[in-house]
Amino acid sequence: MEQQLTRVLSCCILISIMITSLVAVPASGRVLGHSVSKRSFFELQCKGVFDKTIFARLDRVCEDCYNLFREPHLHTLCRQDCFTTDYFKGCMDVLLEDDIEKYQSWIKQLHGADPGLPMSNCFNTPYFNGCLEALLLDKEKENFSQMVEFLGKK
Repeated sequence: MEQQLTRVLSCCILISIMITSLVAVPASGRVLGHSVSKRSFFELQCKGVFDKTIFARLDRVCEDCYNLFREPHLHTLCRQDCFTTDYFKGCMDVLLEDDIEKYQSWIKQLHGADPGLPMSNCFNTPYFNGCLEALLLDKEKENFSQMVEFLGKK
């Protein structure tokens, strides 16, 4: 009798967990693992028009950048101030050089004003230098500087 009661209780707990997870996932505003809620929009100090699709795309740039460099705080720094930091600029330069104008217009819509982010010269940004330091490549910095000069990017 006690064993049967334990089974019934276990089943009830399992069913309640499943129902809770089914109800909670859509309500949380997560799409493909990205938090695209209005709360995130305001936490990032965005003052423009909230567009879930655009917000998710910009957030995806930061997530891809984090996945590329694996720097612990990169995702947060990239999203900071409604995607207008040098970190976001660096991520755009590295990941999406061909689509920069399209992304700038999206940032302008979310930010509520022109973010003033000229996207160029990715090798001479604080972001790139920060990545060199984070990757413990400070001793290689001079070599990278010479390579950048050779490429004409400076």
